[in-house]
Amino acid sequence: MRYVLYVFLCDLNDPSRQIAAPGGYFMAPENGERVGDVSNVVFANGWVARKNGDVFIYYGSSDTRTHVATTTVEKLLDYAANTPPDALRSKLCVDQRCKLIEKNLRLPCEKS
Repeated sequence: MRYVLYVFLCDLNDPSRQIAAPGGYFMAPENGERVGDVSNVVFANGWVARKNGDVFIYYGSSDTRTHVATTTVEKLLDYAANTPPDALRSKLCVDQRCKLIEKNLRLPCEKS
């Protein structure tokens, strides 16, 4: 079994109302995160949003390590709002992801 993290988007005025449920998981253990006292596990320890939009996601892995991942509120909202819901069939999920990749490839590239 593997423990992963999911993201859901809820209404700010009514948190019981779900707005978006992206298919698939948001974070899963990778590489060294998979080995430890309780292997193949990630769990959230807390999320901190800064005024500038940065988000720090503190998480543990396999009951032996702690980590921090960084993102932004804008990217999280984009992920939640634009990742299709689970199609509940492998082929349909693959088709969804192929369409999403094609759509993303048509987006203009950001230059660093």
